[in-house]
Amino acid sequence: METTTRRYSTYHYDLTPFTMEELNARIDKAETEIAAGNVIDHEDLWRELEEEFAKEDAEEDARFANSYVEEEQFATV
Repeated sequence: METTTRRYSTYHYDLTPFTMEELNARIDKAETEIAAGNVIDHEDLWRELEEEFAKEDAEEDARFANSYVEEEQFATV
């Protein structure tokens, strides 16, 4: 990924406005990335995140349920 030191650094943000040429160049680059399929739209991103979170929640619920069952079995012995 390309970085620019003109616009920002670790500790300082340069708040000078972009020129029209810079804005158009950024738009052109974004359109090229979209056409090449190197981006994901926000709806797909959220869907993937929700699926991952649901999977993690299910795994956590299963671990909790298993630990609860083990405790119950231990208590009845």
